[in-house]
Parts: sequence; C-alpha cells; structure tokens
Amino acid sequence: MSVPELGLVEFSNPEQLPDDAPLAVLGPGIGTSVSNLYGRVASQLGQEMRVVGWDLPGHGVSGPAQEFTVAELAQGVLDAVAGHVSAGPFHYVGTSIGGAVGQQLLAEHSDRLASLTLIATTDYFPDPAGWHERADLVAQAGLRPR
Repeated sequence: MSVPELGLVEFSNPEQLPDDAPLAVLGPGIGTSVSNLYGRVASQLGQEMRVVGWDLPGHGVSGPAQEFTVAELAQGVLDAVAGHVSAGPFHYVGTSIGGAVGQQLLAEHSDRLASLTLIATTDYFPDPAGWHERADLVAQAGLRPR
C-alpha cells in the first residue's frame, strides 16, 4: 500500500478572495465525488472562504483505484492541499470515510486543523470485505449525478 495521489476540486475563485481567506477542505465518502456530495454548499461557502475538496482514488478527479490505509489517505490529503493550496491550517469537513480521514488528521496532524466537522462517520471499519464489495459496486455501476 502507498500514499494515494488525490485530485482536488476548487469550489471558490481565489482571485476574488483576500489572501488571508480561511481554507476549508472537504472529504467525501465511498461511492460519490466531492462535487456531487458538496457542490451546492461548497459553492456558497466559496464566496467567503477558499474551498477545495478531494476525491477518493477511482472517484471523480482522482486517479485509478488502489489500496490504502486511512493513515495513507490522510497523508494524501495533506500532500494534495500543501501542493496545490497551502501548507497552513485549514477547516476540515468529512463524510463517512472522509470523516475517518478527519479523525486521522486530528490524531496525527492536529496542528494542520483549524476545525474539524465529522458527518456520518466512524472511527472503526470492522470488515474490509464489505468495503471491497462496495468499491466493486462503484467500479461496476460508476458514479452518476442525481
């Protein structure tokens, strides 16, 4: 396993924001893209703060699916944010596995978080077979906007 390279979606127009505008990073769940999950609210938030979101490998703007741990995924988020936006603290919002990433960031990189919002998540994923089954379903059915 290795740190995944994640694609980011920009929901704000940085040129229209002050240089010191706060940054929010959005993390989705398996089976959806950050644009499908957060698009409407992110566009609204993006009028007042810099807002970016990441997609899981095999989803949205990220590369092909691969195996990774939550810790590796959290490192991928940090790498993507630092490489494309900022190395400073940010507000993090995560749903499902995106929330598990937020918990990992809090545990291992709390200095990078200005705040943490967790939505429909857990700190324990008991059986990887269920996640493999869900990932296979997403691979077969694809991601369709609603």
